[in-house]
Amino acid sequence: MKTFIKVLWLLLLFMTSQIWAFVMGFTMVQSVLTGLPYDPNLLMEVIITASAIASIYLTWLIAKTAQIPLPQLKGWTTKDFAFVIGMTVLTRLLAHAGIFLLQNLGIDSTANDAALAEMFANFSFPLLFIIVAICGPILEEWTFRAGVIGYLFEKYPLMGVVISSLIFGAMHMPTNLISWGIYGGIGLVYSLVYYKTKRLELVMAMHILHNAAAFWL
Repeated sequence: MKTFIKVLWLLLLFMTSQIWAFVMGFTMVQSVLTGLPYDPNLLMEVIITASAIASIYLTWLIAKTAQIPLPQLKGWTTKDFAFVIGMTVLTRLLAHAGIFLLQNLGIDSTANDAALAEMFANFSFPLLFIIVAICGPILEEWTFRAGVIGYLFEKYPLMGVVISSLIFGAMHMPTNLISWGIYGGIGLVYSLVYYKTKRLELVMAMHILHNAAAFWL
């Protein structure tokens, strides 16, 4: 019964983390029906960004209520910052290696990257950065690392590492073994860091830095 309740809390956490995606989906209905490119006006962009920020706040409330691990923003050391940067270099190298292999097969990008590029093609850069580089990573790590490893599989964390990595990879729409390797591999790195440190803020920072670097590298 306790496990069932945890599953319900985790599902609620995940649904809450996706509020911004539901809002964005609603604004995309017209473009889907008409077959025209998705081109939100500034007001729509602001609403979607605000819903992403609201998702973080509501996710925090649910996590606090359900006793799902929370990030600790105090107590960072120089070693922590160096570790985050080093692990981000690792995940970026993994991503670049995967893209290189895909391009050798005549594939320009992963299905996930292509879908994001299409959805956010007409977004203003600052709002796009807030959603993709900041809000997205925070919400994903809260679900996949704190929710799956630290909460649902609290007593079996290694099983949680495996399941978290697989779900994380699947959520990024892999279409072949290489794209599975990219997202599943990155998810495994985050999962192992969380498993070893139990510090949600570290994997959140790594994921944020990884996505932010993708805008320029």
